[in-house]
Amino acid sequence: MYFFYIFLIVSLSFVSVFFLTRSLITLISFFSKSPFVPLEKVLIKRGLELLDVKKGERFLDIGCGDGRVVFSCARRYPGAKVYKGIEIIEILVLVAKLKRLFVKQKDKIVFERKDAAHYDYSCYDKVFMYLLPEFVSELMAKLEKELPSGSTVVSVAFAIPEIYKKTGKLSVEEVKLRKKSKKIYIWKKN
Repeated sequence: MYFFYIFLIVSLSFVSVFFLTRSLITLISFFSKSPFVPLEKVLIKRGLELLDVKKGERFLDIGCGDGRVVFSCARRYPGAKVYKGIEIIEILVLVAKLKRLFVKQKDKIVFERKDAAHYDYSCYDKVFMYLLPEFVSELMAKLEKELPSGSTVVSVAFAIPEIYKKTGKLSVEEVKLRKKSKKIYIWKKN
């Protein structure tokens, strides 16, 4: 019986530390230019379905936070050549790298602290973004120039500007959540 109580106390302590740490990381990120806002699982799942990462392709999550989209992609689409996440907030990169220690395919999963505005996108086939609107607009010009033909970009919740219809196919899908819905924007480069 005592073992049960000890187990219960240890478990509750671990859960408390986990949520406290997560809350602290989220709070710290709000003082940066790009806050960390965890994405709902249903949006991650649908965004990845729309990307449909194939064997041998290279996947990139811009503003990867704690790596949850990268890990989800590696689980759902195990044939990709590389799963990469870039993030500007150092502590989030550290959290993602620590989580990486406990997953399969760790040799194909990479996290780097990088500024998305100064990154080279020329080798990626599938790109996932959940960024503030001003960053989406800013990055799309760079992605349009650097991504190879046939690449796909998914932006969750924040619109890809209409101007990019000229150089690719732009579509929108609405995803119903419990109390509201969010849009997912898909751009496929010609």
